[in-house]
Amino acid sequence: MGIHDRDYVREDSTYRAGHPPRGPRRASGGFQQAMRTSPVVFGLLFANIALFILQHLTRKAGIPAAGNSYVAEWLVLIPSRWFEAWRFLGFQFLHGDFSHLLFNMLGVYMFGRHLEALWGPKRFLRFYLLCGVLSGVAQVAFEYLAPGGNINASCLGASGGVSAILAAVAVLFPQIKVIMFPIFIPISIRIVVVIFFVISFFSFGSNDGTAHAAHLGGLIAGLLYTIYLPKFFHTRIQKTHEKNQTRWDEKIAQQAEFQKQVDSVLEKIQNRGISSLSQGDKDLLGEATRRQREEDERIRRL
Repeated sequence: MGIHDRDYVREDSTYRAGHPPRGPRRASGGFQQAMRTSPVVFGLLFANIALFILQHLTRKAGIPAAGNSYVAEWLVLIPSRWFEAWRFLGFQFLHGDFSHLLFNMLGVYMFGRHLEALWGPKRFLRFYLLCGVLSGVAQVAFEYLAPGGNINASCLGASGGVSAILAAVAVLFPQIKVIMFPIFIPISIRIVVVIFFVISFFSFGSNDGTAHAAHLGGLIAGLLYTIYLPKFFHTRIQKTHEKNQTRWDEKIAQQAEFQKQVDSVLEKIQNRGISSLSQGDKDLLGEATRRQREEDERIRRL
């Protein structure tokens, strides 16, 4: 994306400094335009749908559960096999049934586009996958540490990444309203996230077949990434700048002191003649000559 494509440069821009980000724009061109403006979102949609179809095509005979397919066997997250690191990515693209897939992909499509428009494709993809991995880590930790945890239970689905998307959107786009069933009135996205957090928190240990620890882990990961990571990098950049400024000030002071010594030797030559120079004075002039030659060579190369 070039500079002339940015909101604050376009002549028809609606950008106003200090206003909350608006998310993806409406644009002509339909589906193809949407794919061009949100390539990662549509890539995630296609990947999840393709893996879901492959799950069912490779389902083991006589076992109806979607988790019992040859594809899921290699990708599903199993706490007791946490050392198989690829599962922390693979489980994010598997789903138990069509409704599981549908609601997760609706979340990616409806809210993920706002983040991709704001952050760009690469950062959004890093955010989604990282938070999904952390949601898997939370589920594995829960199964190991919680009383009655099942370290052989399978975990699959994009819900952890979707939870992180909801958390990030709630922070960055608080103006968004959502209509929830059975309350058919617009509700702030922040209220939706709070409700989701409370449900996930108080559902720990329930045997409803839902990985609530993964949902909660995704929410927390999304909040931490969105709120604290920018502050961390800002503080780090500020410290680096202050450190570099200190080094620069020290360098300028050293150069000023060196020039003061050179001026003193030149004044000595003017008043007493060159024969009055000591060996230290001659070495100082030699160093000054060397530095000047290096500077002239650097300027010549430019």
